[in-house]
Amino acid sequence: MVGKFTYALNRSQTCRLPAACFIRPQTTLDVAILLRVVRYAQSKFAIRSGGHNPNAGFGSVGANGVLIDLQDLDDLSLNSEEELTTGPGNRWIDIYNFLSNYKLGAIGGRDGDVGVPGFLLGGGMSFFPNLYGFGADNVKSFEIVLANSSIVDANANTNPDLFTALKGGASNFGIVVKFQIYTHPLHQIWYSLDLYAASDYAAILNATVQAQVAMETDPKLGLFVNINPEVIIVGKLYSEWTLPPSGFSSFEAITPVGVYIPATNGTLSELVDSIKIGSFPARRETYTVTHGVDLKLYTEIHKRYLSMLNTSIASSANLSYTIQPVGTAGVKAGAARGGNTLGLYPAAQSWHASLVEWTSEEDDTSAHGMVNTMGKSVEELSRNEKSYYPFQFMNDASYTQNPLASYGAQNLAKLRDVGKAYDPDGLFQTLQNSGFLLSRK
Repeated sequence: MVGKFTYALNRSQTCRLPAACFIRPQTTLDVAILLRVVRYAQSKFAIRSGGHNPNAGFGSVGANGVLIDLQDLDDLSLNSEEELTTGPGNRWIDIYNFLSNYKLGAIGGRDGDVGVPGFLLGGGMSFFPNLYGFGADNVKSFEIVLANSSIVDANANTNPDLFTALKGGASNFGIVVKFQIYTHPLHQIWYSLDLYAASDYAAILNATVQAQVAMETDPKLGLFVNINPEVIIVGKLYSEWTLPPSGFSSFEAITPVGVYIPATNGTLSELVDSIKIGSFPARRETYTVTHGVDLKLYTEIHKRYLSMLNTSIASSANLSYTIQPVGTAGVKAGAARGGNTLGLYPAAQSWHASLVEWTSEEDDTSAHGMVNTMGKSVEELSRNEKSYYPFQFMNDASYTQNPLASYGAQNLAKLRDVGKAYDPDGLFQTLQNSGFLLSRK
């Protein structure tokens, strides 16, 4: 697909199904009543907030079910301790704009249109994962409507088992109607988005590895590298105003072919508002793999990618991938905040995200094959280099993957115990239409 490149995942045309009934609750009590009705009627249902997950049927339901759309539960408030309370109907741009008034930021989505719940309940990769951990690590408390329609809090002191399970456990335990999250002094940040020639991939991959090494001693660095057939997009970030950070010096010898966003001392909300790459209608599917920081591996992955581009038969499809660095500090920061359920190994790593986008329904099968072949190739190459980690990042996972199982047998067992304790009849496993459910084999 000539001229198309993407960074942010926008709503996919493959994920919207025609529900029999759309309901937009206005209050927490409405949600509790809805679940009581669903239980009584034994109706299929789905929960939607932002609706950005590209997997078909996730956050969506067909003509035999009810869609519970949470977009109107959009309260926002800040307490005296600078902790933010948000409803599930908000998008991250709403939160960034709100916090900007107080010169604060949050560990949230890199696409401002992404909804709050899916991001936080799936783990949450932010611009600066190494400073304060992941999105899930920055939730202080959840208010959740359980399967029996009771409304409970889950935090470090009240229902702590449920609290930990929700930090990466998706929509398996109830409907979260309120998140209390920590804010941070991430208002003023430095950033740039440069465009490089696809033919410069060897130099870009080498510079990426060098920047990831620098991240191990400077957690204020943030980076993403998005690789497309015709252009490579490199997002460089720093969590305070500065001159170009020395951690990105490895990129200085590579001449960009264009500048999407020039080096700027700006704000988090301004950055998110500026990123509009990839905002075009398309069908989308993703695949995630976690692996170590290894230039030889990066190079082998890219060669496999080029080979796939040369053999693709899906004429409307664009295959890309993104390197998402995570440092040791990010994993340790999550543990220091009470831990999560993700089962991460404390080491420098990359959360690889393969993405295929296509416009013709005739390419559905071929496009699905492309992204799954690419993802499995990354797994194979990572194992060959002894650089493979089992963790699958839920927010970028394909419906063919099982991120909950990737958290490790012990964490999966704990999640299932929590599910039995808070949803003993398995309403969220049997009536919820789809998603990364504990009942999946």
